[in-house]
Amino acid sequence: MASSTRPRLPSRKEVLEGRNRIRVNCFLCARNDPEVKRCATCKAVWYCSRKCQKEDWSQHRLRCSALKEEHSDRTINSIGYICGNNLFHFYLEVCIALTFDLPNHPSLDRPFMACLIFGIEACNPQDTLKIMDRSAPIDATPMQGMLQMILLSPPFEGSDLVDRSYEAKFAQAREACDKEGGQECPVGFLGFIDLPGESQKTNSGILPFRVSQRALRMAREERWITMPAMSGGGSGMKKPMTAQSALEFINAHIRLDTHNKFHMRANMTQVDKETLLEFGGSLFGFSYSASLGIVGPSRLS
Repeated sequence: MASSTRPRLPSRKEVLEGRNRIRVNCFLCARNDPEVKRCATCKAVWYCSRKCQKEDWSQHRLRCSALKEEHSDRTINSIGYICGNNLFHFYLEVCIALTFDLPNHPSLDRPFMACLIFGIEACNPQDTLKIMDRSAPIDATPMQGMLQMILLSPPFEGSDLVDRSYEAKFAQAREACDKEGGQECPVGFLGFIDLPGESQKTNSGILPFRVSQRALRMAREERWITMPAMSGGGSGMKKPMTAQSALEFINAHIRLDTHNKFHMRANMTQVDKETLLEFGGSLFGFSYSASLGIVGPSRLS
């Protein structure tokens, strides 16, 4: 696929406009509603109505305070900025296509169910060294962090995509995609999981998600992906086209965005720092399948 046919890097204005178009599903009923509101206390789950919030309160109250402590300030807007960025959205499509072998098995009559785990790393390597210095306690000293995509996989045991019913919502998502000319595009749901803390099986948000023909074509035909040069100019290293290298492509652009045009940088919380210390200074490249328990099948039967 010629590079000219891939989405270009968006401007700051385009990122903001894209973020404002993104809507997450209600945590209880899975309704995709423009008026969906976050819990005012933890800001980590969304509801389409006061009725759904009240119905879920008996369960949500058990972890509301913990969610507030575990989620740093980027969680509120991170989902919108990830999916509202045309380039990042496209490479998430490619990642999903490769993860579920959609070029060969598109399964247009049933949804794929995917979880994206993301976390935050220190922007400055010197800050990473400070965090890794076990002789000094981790405290609330301000450090700038950046979002990094860690793993995209089928749902985990106990995740909301497994425990909550989305079959009824697939028909709605499928119809919307077909009306926009996407009859041959696979449709499913993508849950976002913030890594830190004990709530890592809880989705911070769930979106209906489609994979375009262009992404399917790249996943099927491209054998290599060229990473952006970390010096900020020209082309970088070529890597085999895999689901993980598609995420790495997104991460590389986030690391290069020193002016925060993509809105992927935010202050690190103490939990962020402790998580980074636990994973040896880098979140990317670790396998979480064993600890979180990936389940199958990857599509609803």
